[in-house]
Amino acid sequence: MKISNWTRLTRDGRLAEAPEWIDDLIDPLNEQMENLTTALQGRLGVENENAVVIELGLNHDTPIAITTSDVRGQATEVRVIQVDDGSAVVGFAWQVVSESEVTVRVLFEDAPPGTKTVRLKIRGE
Repeated sequence: MKISNWTRLTRDGRLAEAPEWIDDLIDPLNEQMENLTTALQGRLGVENENAVVIELGLNHDTPIAITTSDVRGQATEVRVIQVDDGSAVVGFAWQVVSESEVTVRVLFEDAPPGTKTVRLKIRGE
């Protein structure tokens, strides 16, 4: 099931004639519904979980070690969130090296030369 975006309640339409105190009710309700919709759509931020987003330079098909000391416990998930220049990722692998380190390797479409800035999300236990 797809959860649609939340449309904020406003004084337009049926609430136009409501008393002034309704604003004190609408604002926190809108905020809570936006948070709930975001969570249900799977777009939780890392501030709500044992995870960190890091930005680093990666080269095509070149393993690199990453320290994961900013997450509690061993890494349980590593994934690519974004490549700054929009390059397509056609392969991604990661492996736990120790409690505080993982290695990652990324394959970019067309195997371009040089370093690409990539954002990774690392989640801990």
